[in-house]
Amino acid sequence: LDEHEAILAAFDAADPAAAEQAMRRHIEHSRDRLLLAFD
Repeated sequence: LDEHEAILAAFDAADPAAAEQAMRRHIEHSRDRLLLAFD
């Protein structure tokens, strides 16, 4: 949930660089969680 809040905060701040960073972090962490599920 913290990752989603960071994305929304970047949107609210109209900060595209922060939004990109937050979204990339979220996608990477999501990928890592999914890969663990398949081990």
